[in-house]
Amino acid sequence: MIVDLDEVPVLGITSPLALENAILEAIDAGRQVIVVGATGKVKHRLEKLGIAGLIPGHHWMGDRLTALQEGLTMAGRTHLIY
Repeated sequence: MIVDLDEVPVLGITSPLALENAILEAIDAGRQVIVVGATGKVKHRLEKLGIAGLIPGHHWMGDRLTALQEGLTMAGRTHLIY
């Protein structure tokens, strides 16, 4: 699962709870989770709520293309189809 937060300036109270539920469901189902673009206040909020601790450090990525390529690698594919 790729969570793209690149264009999210801030997170309120309810959206991190929904994200946490989705992330936990994905992890419980044996799926990998990649987070894209979470910086500044958004990343701080995820860390403060403990959500950041659910995702390995190398699954935090700065751009969407890198995350998609990593997701393909995890899925056993080698390249993006445009």
